[in-house]
Amino acid sequence: MSEDAAMRLNGWRRLWVVGIVLWTALVVFVSMGNWPTTRSVSQTDVFRRLASDDAGQFPDSTEGYVPAGGPSRSWSPTPVAGSVVGIIGHRVRLIDGLADADIHRLMRTYHAALTAALREEQRAFTLAALAWWAIPTFTLYAFGWAIAWVRRGFSG
Repeated sequence: MSEDAAMRLNGWRRLWVVGIVLWTALVVFVSMGNWPTTRSVSQTDVFRRLASDDAGQFPDSTEGYVPAGGPSRSWSPTPVAGSVVGIIGHRVRLIDGLADADIHRLMRTYHAALTAALREEQRAFTLAALAWWAIPTFTLYAFGWAIAWVRRGFSG
């Protein structure tokens, strides 16, 4: 068998290749439009990543948040209007009376927790998008191969 004959695609394989190229373009287009950003990460996810001492400095974190030490640990939510800082698209309220150094440390800590949560969400999204691409691709190829195999069996 010559090299040209080995590389030649029949009509069904060409149809499969065209379909997969279109499917790939669709999956990439939808994935780009739904790519996780910092706005898609909830503050609850970020507060779960913070150490319990740091989470106590954010009044919003006490609602529905179980500290690392467990629910038996005493929490005193501070429902006072503290300063609000913006951290990569998140508006975060801090308790009143914090020194500037503490505010900057908390901002860095929140930023680190936010980027870690975002990376995790993006990793999960990438795996899901890859599955959305791969499963139909290989299922369609296997289905076509099985039909060709059955057809060869009847024609032999």
